[in-house]
Amino acid sequence: MKTLTIANQKGGVGKSAIACQLTYYIALKLGKSILFIDFDHQQNSTNRFKEGKIAEISSVESNKILTDSHVELEDSNFLVLSGNYDILIDLEKAGEEKRDTYVQNLYQFIQDNSENFDYCIIDTNPSPDIRQLSALMTSDFLLSPIQPNSEALEGLSRLLTHPEIGLKNIQENVNTGLEFIGLLPNLHDLKKVRQNEKLKELIETYPDLMIKVGRKFPSIKNRAALSDAQDEGIPIWMLSKGRGRIHWSEIKPIFDKIIKKMGAK
Repeated sequence: MKTLTIANQKGGVGKSAIACQLTYYIALKLGKSILFIDFDHQQNSTNRFKEGKIAEISSVESNKILTDSHVELEDSNFLVLSGNYDILIDLEKAGEEKRDTYVQNLYQFIQDNSENFDYCIIDTNPSPDIRQLSALMTSDFLLSPIQPNSEALEGLSRLLTHPEIGLKNIQENVNTGLEFIGLLPNLHDLKKVRQNEKLKELIETYPDLMIKVGRKFPSIKNRAALSDAQDEGIPIWMLSKGRGRIHWSEIKPIFDKIIKKMGAK
């Protein structure tokens, strides 16, 4: 099982939409078995999966796989672990004394299920707490959606260099096998000059950290089709009357590159 964490230390970047649509792609288009873990107490991803009724929602809450040493799952090819809002909020406040326990429990859970699923995608909350840290310390890959604006660029340094949960520290001292797939510009409004300028700045400043398809550094455009698909809880290519066809044709090559970087055949 290949485990991918989707994380950013700033909210509002469309992280859950990417997480859901990528999960649908892996399960429905590639025909792979997939486990989705929602560590975000807002449960935006979980609610979308519930709306669409394509995935099976597990009776096991995501907080359990951090706090319990042994958890058994249902037999399913497409399983979503939602979280208990209040418990996940409490976990956000957990101090360093709980860190090793939570990380070890999550690590053991992933090992126990390594033969049961092809992929595991973990959606995290946009803050450097024990949930995000545990996910990064036990995952194989990290994908970071980012919106091309000043706030996102300012928050990027925290993702990369935070003394505890920064990518560099984790790769060097905790999880040497963690591979950064890259930054994925999202919610890009082509009509906004400022966003176009910030995207150019992002590419020029961090070319080695960007996802590259061919010779281009693509972005996911801010189109109504994606939000419509999320509202309905379905893959974007399933939108009626072909509303998502154009947008899906833009997104699919990006998803293919992500899957390829995860070592898919």
